[in-house]
Amino acid sequence: LLYFIVPYLNLIESYLFVLFWYRFLYLNLIGFLYCFLFLILYCSIIESYLFVLFCNWFLFVHPVLFQYLN
Repeated sequence: LLYFIVPYLNLIESYLFVLFWYRFLYLNLIGFLYCFLFLILYCSIIESYLFVLFCNWFLFVHPVLFQYLN
């Protein structure tokens, strides 16, 4: 009886191990994707902020400098 049970337990153990690793990697992948999306969002916010600053500089400071140069 033990001869039949031991491979079965081994199979269950390997299945649980694979399931655990799959769950672990899957959650890590989801976490990594969330971090990646957060970084993209953060970079786009910084980029839009810099773009607004540049546009403000270009629209307000540049004509004044242009006026002074002329």
